[in-house]
Amino acid sequence: MKRCVSPEPKAHLLRLLSVKPQRQLRKNRMQKPIKNRTVGFTLTTGNQTVYTVPAFFQSKVASILFVNTTGSAVTVSLDWYDTAYHTLAETMSIPANSYVQLTDALFLSAGNLIRGLASGSGLELTIRVEEIAKEGI
Repeated sequence: MKRCVSPEPKAHLLRLLSVKPQRQLRKNRMQKPIKNRTVGFTLTTGNQTVYTVPAFFQSKVASILFVNTTGSAVTVSLDWYDTAYHTLAETMSIPANSYVQLTDALFLSAGNLIRGLASGSGLELTIRVEEIAKEGI
C-alpha cells in the first residue's frame, strides 16, 4: 500500500487553521446598543408630540396601535416630522371599542418626531420602537 503524503503537510495545516469562518468574524464585531421601548399616549383633539427620537439615536418604529375605548367611532390623524411633516394617517376612522394596528416599519433619525390628534377622547396610542445608538458614541 502506498500512502500519499503532502510535501508540506504542516504548512497546509497552518493555512487551514489561520482562516477564520465568516461567522466568527461577525461575532467579534462590536454591536451597537439597542433599546426597545413602548410609548403609550392618550390622544386629544389638539396636535401633540407623542414620540421624539433621542439625540445620538436612530429609531425603527415597529408598530403603532390605535385603541378606541369609546362606544362610538373616533377619527385619528398621525404624522411624522424630519424637515417637514409627512402624513401617516389622515382622519382614519377607528370603530367603537376596537383597534387598528400599523406594522410597516418606519425609520427615524435623531430629533425626528411623531405627533397626532383624535376627533374626541378615548383614543389610546401605543408605539413600539427600537432605538439604535449611532456610530461613535
